[in-house]
Amino acid sequence: MKNTDLPIKLIILVFLFSIVSNGLTAQKINLDSLNFKQLNQYMIKADKMRNAGMIITVSGIGIGVTGSII
Repeated sequence: MKNTDLPIKLIILVFLFSIVSNGLTAQKINLDSLNFKQLNQYMIKADKMRNAGMIITVSGIGIGVTGSII
């Protein structure tokens, strides 16, 4: 007999993560109102978020392919 609890838990986890991530969306910032230090911090954070997004996307594709093979 197979244990079917794991896929159900993963589906629930992904659903909850998608709900939580909606609250973490970026706010619109007027770049003209920032001084030089704030602009540099904004650019560093934007670069980190872009890199994190690429890592999550690539790992998600890998997990999806692995799951479809299994």
